[in-house]
Amino acid sequence: MSMSVGPIGLTELSGIAYRGDPNISRKKISHCDIPYRITIDATMTKPTNRVDVTLGDYRALAEFRYELRRYLSLTDHASRSAGLHPGQYRLLLMLKGLPDGIEPTIGNLAERLGLRHHSTVELVDRLEKRGFIYRERNERHRSFVFVRISPKGENILRKIVASRKVDLKKAGPILVKALKTLTTRRSRR
Repeated sequence: MSMSVGPIGLTELSGIAYRGDPNISRKKISHCDIPYRITIDATMTKPTNRVDVTLGDYRALAEFRYELRRYLSLTDHASRSAGLHPGQYRLLLMLKGLPDGIEPTIGNLAERLGLRHHSTVELVDRLEKRGFIYRERNERHRSFVFVRISPKGENILRKIVASRKVDLKKAGPILVKALKTLTTRRSRR
């Protein structure tokens, strides 16, 4: 039995990615080995206790997905209204929001966006052409190229994120409630 998982199925520890649960498999893979979708054999995972699924679980998961999809759709609309393609907005957001210790390389951005390297290069090219980002060579290792956000990119990103925060204040409690319903262990009756 196998199942497909997206980038969420990978666990990153100290900049090193591992397939599946880090407690089970320690097979190191690089960001180049990570396709957008990977297949994991379910026999690799530890056996778990059987989890009963209730009607409330189905409803909570459906509500969570609905609200999340709605929020993301409104985000796409907001980015288009600001003159950006939704993928360009996501790249700017990932670039600005990278955690400490993760360099802003095309490969790292591609991994975090769930895109292939060449698709990310295309997004970077288009944003660079419009003056929202620029490329910068690493001074120590000249072969490394970092992507940096420009002041123009910062301005448009700030406007979009500000509007998204307002909408998230509305959607957030609904998403949290659905997640709590799904993750809270209920006693059997």
